[in-house]
Amino acid sequence: MNITYFIKRLLHQLKANNRHGTHSPDVYTLLDEKVYCKSYPWEVVDLGSGIDLSQKERRLVSCVLNHHRFEELRRCQDDFPVFEENKRRALFISSEKECISGMETFIYQGGLIVWHRPYQNKGFQKKFESFKQRGTDMVVLDFFHLAFSYFRPEQRGEVFILKY
Repeated sequence: MNITYFIKRLLHQLKANNRHGTHSPDVYTLLDEKVYCKSYPWEVVDLGSGIDLSQKERRLVSCVLNHHRFEELRRCQDDFPVFEENKRRALFISSEKECISGMETFIYQGGLIVWHRPYQNKGFQKKFESFKQRGTDMVVLDFFHLAFSYFRPEQRGEVFILKY
């Protein structure tokens, strides 16, 4: 890791809000009742094969997936993975080389994208930033080490820079 990564992290922390800085009831509820609540009995969602996260990252992913009732998480590598029928699905992306095309369609069909370390290198950060700018009706939760993108028809699109 280089010094620019740590500067990005510091700038993110300076700009980031906690639950009191959000203006979305859904995001506030997620943060207040699940993410920041130490006594929340979180359940680990099946993270699928090939997804390696720290305990803290596993907790955050589980909180977000449980809050939005996603049942299945699959890693995206060359092509979109095959999901089981009738399950709310989430896609895990940890590299700029993984499947990027078709992600907007995936989100608008009710999917959620988990971005693992989107600021790890310039190429991945560029793809993440361009994706954030595309959707005016997509919600993006940016926790720096993890980010989540999803579509809620009842909520206008917004990027939430959050502390974790």
